[in-house]
Amino acid sequence: MKLHAECIPCILTVRYREVAKFKGDSPEAVKLMAEMARMLADSVNKGELATVAATRLFRFLKRQLGVEDLYAEEKKVADEKALKVV
Repeated sequence: MKLHAECIPCILTVRYREVAKFKGDSPEAVKLMAEMARMLADSVNKGELATVAATRLFRFLKRQLGVEDLYAEEKKVADEKALKVV
């Protein structure tokens, strides 16, 4: 999917939620967001697809946070709820 103008705030908003989950509103969070904004601008300039840009930022964030699965807790809760239904 081509990277549209509306993709830019969407990608950054999703990444912000992940940063905030692990770093809150710390100086490190600000630094991570600034770096990802630069990376996304670079993706726009290169003409990357939205999915490529979003994946690149996601992988960068996982490395920087040192967390393999940013959604492990959410998955655990979802699994527990699903098992109650079964």
